[in-house]
Amino acid sequence: MMMNECLVSLRNGRSIASACLFALSLFACSDNSARNNPADPSVSGLTCGGYGYNPETEFCDNGVIRGQTNSWNQQSSSSSGSGNTFTDTRDGKTYRWVRIGNQVWMAENLNFGTMVNGLDNQEDATSTSAQKYCYDNSESNCATDGGLYQWHTAMAFAQSYDNQYTSTGMIQTPHRGICPEGWHIPTREELTTLQEFVDSDNGGSSSDEGWSLKSTTGWSGAAGNGADIYGFSARPAGRRDDVGYFQNRGGYGYWWSASEVGHAGAWYRNLYGGHSYLYEGTSSRPYGFSVRCVKDDPSFSASSSSEWQPSQSAVPGTSWGQLSSSSSLMISSSVALTSSSKQQISSSSTAHSSSSSAESGTFVDSRDGKTYKWVKIGTQTWMAENLNFGTRVNGVNDQGDATSASAQKYCYGNNESNCTTYGGLYQWHTATALSRSCDNTSCSTTSQHRGICPAGWHLPSKSEWATLNNYVDNNNGGSTTDAGRSLKSKNLWSSNTGTDAFGWTGLPGGYRRDTGGGFYTLGANGEWWSSAPAWHYTMCTGQTSCENTIYGHSDSNTYGFSVRCVKD
Repeated sequence: MMMNECLVSLRNGRSIASACLFALSLFACSDNSARNNPADPSVSGLTCGGYGYNPETEFCDNGVIRGQTNSWNQQSSSSSGSGNTFTDTRDGKTYRWVRIGNQVWMAENLNFGTMVNGLDNQEDATSTSAQKYCYDNSESNCATDGGLYQWHTAMAFAQSYDNQYTSTGMIQTPHRGICPEGWHIPTREELTTLQEFVDSDNGGSSSDEGWSLKSTTGWSGAAGNGADIYGFSARPAGRRDDVGYFQNRGGYGYWWSASEVGHAGAWYRNLYGGHSYLYEGTSSRPYGFSVRCVKDDPSFSASSSSEWQPSQSAVPGTSWGQLSSSSSLMISSSVALTSSSKQQISSSSTAHSSSSSAESGTFVDSRDGKTYKWVKIGTQTWMAENLNFGTRVNGVNDQGDATSASAQKYCYGNNESNCTTYGGLYQWHTATALSRSCDNTSCSTTSQHRGICPAGWHLPSKSEWATLNNYVDNNNGGSTTDAGRSLKSKNLWSSNTGTDAFGWTGLPGGYRRDTGGGFYTLGANGEWWSSAPAWHYTMCTGQTSCENTIYGHSDSNTYGFSVRCVKD
């Protein structure tokens, strides 16, 4: 087996046959020269990923090793750099950087500021003065993994902004925070751009970006260390919780974004040693997470003396002047319905709120004759009620293997009438119509993955959920962080009912627990799967993270959650 075949096997399934292990061992023994000699950018065919790649002396350009001839010339008074490093002149620390897609990222966590004890809140911060936590109150951990920062510190705000809305204009575009000059705290959208570029570029599964971004050492857990394909070198720095205790070093890494949620939350991304994907979630702001900065202008125009200019030899065949200087959330691939699919859907159009009207109607699932409502929101067409397909089984049992034509479901409280009202609850392997073993092993899904949805519909991806969230936030006439309130139904919620402004009619169907088979939170929570393993979306009552928002996060694949399908 050739080495490149082994790498493809690793990316696609990460289950390595004995022949591949043998080939890897041969490669590791025979290619030490590549590690000892920085790769010449003119050499093609070398790939990053821990084999023959040294991130301390070499540069990873979209999966290809580059050497020190990839130089930048810096004339700013705030920092200076050459090769694939730059110096933060606030404190003299040197950081590595890496270009991924059209973004330039720091290739290690920020380590700026004065250490304070984890039991203390960090004080007001500015771009030139800040406090940091070091895991277990040990400065040596900051030297290895960078500092941990409360959100107000990362943003260079007063401490009071960990528990209050920011004023209009406080969060700038880009927002420097405590990053070195010329760099900034990434927005939620910029982190999504990174994630989706890696998903589409790494040659493997659309849900193994974490494996591609994690460092090759330091991680524990079932999935363990990553391949560091792009030289991003994400470290498991752990976190400081909101009451002052340190947790999860070696198993988790958490990174703040500049995007707030409500008056006391903010979006973040995290990696987990037990899985190979990059998670998104929201957290209360007093937590201490890592900071990874992104360059303000990745095009490095020579017209400004404060910009960095890469050597043209660094990226053969690439015109840096053509690179976009901003990042945006990738638009969902959902488009207008084809003429054939339109024939299966009623053409009725119904107004769903006083401020807007939406195309909507009904269609029949030919598998069991059930009729479902649908609604068009932006460029997407969604089912306007939860899926109710399959044969009911008792909640104490795991569901069997599933196909698009045959599946099992849970009904809340083991009562079929709850499936009629709220739809079925499904384990992830069932929702995706995969083998039951996929709830405990790494299985991949396809683009527009049908799962157990009706023909012509599919289980929404993370990016499709993000498209829905962003469209609603930008078109609901209110706050930019209340998409959940706009999508929740007007009834059946125990409190804090929604406006159902777009006719999506999100219901509080509760969930089936992963252990013991019990049912919980009917009337208080709605939980919906995505096509990405373990990843789902929550709307709720009584919790800041999800009361008015769509909260994306991860749980065990063996939970039972609702399914809401989107049109191909």
